[in-house]
Amino acid sequence: MTGNQAKHMQSIKTDYAKTRTRSRWWRNPIAAGMLGVVLGASGVGALSHAGYGPGLGHLGHGPWSAGGPEAAEVQRAWVGFAVERMLTKIEASDAQKAEVKAILEPLADELQPLREAFVANRESMARLLLAPETDRAAMEVLRTEQIDQVDAISRALVTTLADVADVLTPEQRSALASRIAELRR
Repeated sequence: MTGNQAKHMQSIKTDYAKTRTRSRWWRNPIAAGMLGVVLGASGVGALSHAGYGPGLGHLGHGPWSAGGPEAAEVQRAWVGFAVERMLTKIEASDAQKAEVKAILEPLADELQPLREAFVANRESMARLLLAPETDRAAMEVLRTEQIDQVDAISRALVTTLADVADVLTPEQRSALASRIAELRR
């Protein structure tokens, strides 16, 4: 490769890196922080349980990783604790804490049927893959259902994220983003 070709390749890489960085809205610390709180508080973490992997730090043991109503209660208690702690750290008022909790609590109930459908679709896809004949049409139907479910989860999370952001002041959102950035290190 000649010197000019090397320079050209480097400029392409630099231009690509700049466009990739600009398109990653989630790198904004406030957006990332709020998204982290909402994701953690929403029970989406439940997707990693009951067949999607081991429990958080429990290596697959105990009610957290078991799935079902027992795990849901443990998860709700942990999420409630985490949200309370984070809101205390950013000096949210009691009224703000109550409002944020009121926003987050229905989300777990809203996402539970989607999680169950997700598990059912995954099991159906496994059966289709193990069948003697490949049924591409049925696989496409399942794929489309999964995309619809992910879209519904995404819509619910974005709505909740915006609702929580409306409750907090800009200073609190900034403090929250800083706290989450510290936890990510």
